[in-house]
Amino acid sequence: MINEIPLQSLIDYFNDRYAQQYKVNYRPLSLKGEQVTGRFGPVQINSLFSPVRLTENDETFIGHIAQINFFNNQPTIHSGHLLTNLVNQPDDLINIVNFDRLCRMVHLLNYLSVTDHDSKLFLDVDPRHILAIKFYHGLFFEEVLLKCGLRPENVVISMSLNSQYQQDIDQLVEGLNNYRRRGYLIALVCHNLTKDCIANDLLIKAIPHYLRIKAPKPVKSVQKHEANVMTELSLLREQFGEQIVYQEVENSAQASVAKHCGIKYVQGSYYDGQALDCLSCL
Repeated sequence: MINEIPLQSLIDYFNDRYAQQYKVNYRPLSLKGEQVTGRFGPVQINSLFSPVRLTENDETFIGHIAQINFFNNQPTIHSGHLLTNLVNQPDDLINIVNFDRLCRMVHLLNYLSVTDHDSKLFLDVDPRHILAIKFYHGLFFEEVLLKCGLRPENVVISMSLNSQYQQDIDQLVEGLNNYRRRGYLIALVCHNLTKDCIANDLLIKAIPHYLRIKAPKPVKSVQKHEANVMTELSLLREQFGEQIVYQEVENSAQASVAKHCGIKYVQGSYYDGQALDCLSCL
């Protein structure tokens, strides 16, 4: 663990800080076994971390992507997608900000036991959070980081590309730049390679440190599908160089596409399985 402060002491501190900041009368963080959990209304969450690896040496990690794990048997999802289902009123910005920050606190506290000083933690932030906060993006979370012995440059703030916010591009870019000015790294997340990524104005204006691309699922016309994916990936590779993370790679075909296109960073169950196979041979 990086910080010498006991984990329970950190939890107590941030419970007090959270209650003071948001005027709530409950303590959202607790320690269950070795996992920090968070409570938001009826929902309890903890963290799962998926390694981001070098394509050419998948035993080398550069960091981890944080995911939410629910206690009530709901599927594991990225925090950037949760609020669409959890918050009944899409314009309830107070709940969006509160939940987004709570998730990041849970992830950070859990990450202390698996990280080192050079590792990157990829954390999702909801676009509505960025739109709701006019100034000082990342200031609250910076206090959390420093208390834990980490720095903003250890964190990659990730936001999904979404055509729904096309009219808010300038405000989103300014919010991301506010994070950048505080030292955070920035990533944009492309969930649909064709629709989200190509010629996207936000992608062009935000100039992210990383572009996270979800690997498309194979279709019946495998050869044509792979050719289209490789064409689009190659174009993005020319634009963004080596800073693409090809994520949710589940099989050898998707892994082959990443390697063929010169993608430097990968993430997904395929590589986790490869690592387990190697261990079983020892």
